[in-house]
Amino acid sequence: AAVLQQGTTAGQKRVVATVNTLKQASDAAKIQTPAIIVVGQVCQVADTFGWYEKLPLAGYKVLVTRPKELVSGMAKKLREQGAEVLELPAIGVKPVEDRTNLSRVFEKLDTYQWIAFTSPSGVRIFFELLMEAGKDIRALGQIKIAAIGRGTEKALKKHNLYPDLIPEVFDGASLGEKMAKECEPGAKILLARAAIGNKEVIEELAKREDLIVDDVAIYDTFYENQDLIDEKGQFESGKIDCAVFTSASTVKGFVAATEGLDYTKVLAACIGKQTQEEALRYGMKTAVAKEASIDSLVELVIKLKGQISGSY
Repeated sequence: AAVLQQGTTAGQKRVVATVNTLKQASDAAKIQTPAIIVVGQVCQVADTFGWYEKLPLAGYKVLVTRPKELVSGMAKKLREQGAEVLELPAIGVKPVEDRTNLSRVFEKLDTYQWIAFTSPSGVRIFFELLMEAGKDIRALGQIKIAAIGRGTEKALKKHNLYPDLIPEVFDGASLGEKMAKECEPGAKILLARAAIGNKEVIEELAKREDLIVDDVAIYDTFYENQDLIDEKGQFESGKIDCAVFTSASTVKGFVAATEGLDYTKVLAACIGKQTQEEALRYGMKTAVAKEASIDSLVELVIKLKGQISGSY
């Protein structure tokens, strides 16, 4: 006979015994409800078919805070590694309401030599608004494209576009630095991004006085709250092992949704240094991915779980 506690969740626990000794074994293992009891010879193959328990993140509960449009991909990768994932879209994005500047930009796209994208959301919304303006990718003509990282590159490929430039380190400063080195003299650059975009890209580009940069806001970021998950209570009770942050904005959104939480109880897996700096502002325990990509972030979460369990 066997008893299975909280199957397929981070709280999963399994005890295999006989009908006669099952209660004693369950008490010793401190089995709690909800749980199911299975009786029969099928219990003898429990170890053979216990594939879930062998996954790297089995027994690990992770909170994902990406924007609503992007959260599922990240969650899927973590679940494939065995994690129980709570999806908390702490921020959302929407096209800017005042599109006066953007309309002017669309009318003179042929005057730019470069366009730079700093997020997958920026790519998606740019092309949505371009179509609303009655234009398609032909309007980009011979414009060269710069992308901040692999996620943005992937979003561009959905439009059959391949970036001409990606920095070795996926952050704003590295993007600006590489563009400053590679842009031709007097190049005109369109920086299409969030209204609250960081200053590092501009600061690096400004080191080239001959470059002309149009920093155009194409979308706004806002914080979202939901009542389905008591993330504050779960962190305080130790039921969530780790929170994953893909930008400084997701940290801010998480804080807005968990007012009053003791953030020293939060272990934050951060996609980059800027995200880490924002998490540290609130006293979170932090770790940073080797590179600013979703796959690297998943690797970091596996590493964190290993360190806690002593197996890494």
